[in-house]
Amino acid sequence: MAPNEVILDTKVLIKFLIGLYDPEKLKRFGCSKEEHFKLVEYIKQFDKRLVSPHILAEMSNFIEKELKDGFSNFILSTQGVVGNIDEEYVCKDKIYTDIKCLSDFGFADASLAFLADKKRVILTEDGPFLSYCFNKRINAKHGGFL
Repeated sequence: MAPNEVILDTKVLIKFLIGLYDPEKLKRFGCSKEEHFKLVEYIKQFDKRLVSPHILAEMSNFIEKELKDGFSNFILSTQGVVGNIDEEYVCKDKIYTDIKCLSDFGFADASLAFLADKKRVILTEDGPFLSYCFNKRINAKHGGFL
C-alpha cells in the first residue's frame, strides 16, 4: 500500500512555507525555486499533510530568528496553508518510551517517528534521522532529493 499521507519535518516545512511566502528568500534557506517547485508538487500528491506541535514550534522559532521583523507577515501570509496541514500530538510519555530516539534526535523528530505508519511517509532532510527511520523500518524519504 502506497502512503497517502506525508509527515513534514521542520526543514521541509520551512522550505515549503518560505517558497510560498516569498520565493526570493528561498536561497537564504538553502533551496532553489526549482527545488521548491519539486517539493510542492511532491507534497501535493498526498491526501493529507501532517506535522506535530513540536515541528510547528521548531519552525516558528527558526523563522522568527531568521526573518526578525518579517515574522508577522510570514505568519499572516502562510496562515491558510498551515491551516490546511493537519496536526497530531504525541504525548511526552509516549516519546520517552524510545529514549534512544529522543536523546539522539530530540522531541520534534521523535514525535514524527511515532506518527509514522504504513499509510504515512516522513519527509525529512535530517540524514541521521533518515538512517534511524530506515533501520527501524519507518517509511521516510529525504526531502532534498525529490
